[in-house]
Amino acid sequence: MNVSGPPLLKAWKQFLAMQQVNALRPERGLVVLHDEMETDPGKLTVRRGGTTSAKGHNGIKSVQASLKGAGMMPPEDRFMKIGIGIGRPAGGSRESRDVSAFVLGQLTSREKEGLEAAAFEVEAVLLNEIARIGRL
Repeated sequence: MNVSGPPLLKAWKQFLAMQQVNALRPERGLVVLHDEMETDPGKLTVRRGGTTSAKGHNGIKSVQASLKGAGMMPPEDRFMKIGIGIGRPAGGSRESRDVSAFVLGQLTSREKEGLEAAAFEVEAVLLNEIARIGRL
């Protein structure tokens, strides 16, 4: 997860290549969905553009570095990061092993319910984004 930039870049290049083959190519934009520890569980944060801070998220840093390094960063108005809050480990620990265990551990039923509810919000954000890009 912390090194998700190279595989995302590969997929983005493949997507763009497919669009060039199709004369009726749709408007293109990139949305990255990620966890966000500094946000309350289930709460969404939406940020647009590749120059906004990764807020310490190593996966987002990797994505931004890979896209920028390859000269493939989408325009600011076509790149969106959607963070879904997961909160912090019990006691708010910032210790690497506590954070890893928390992020990679099993969800409680309450956490799962919160993420499922957030999925509807993500869907609404994506539908709004598709409509917005279509108006550009």
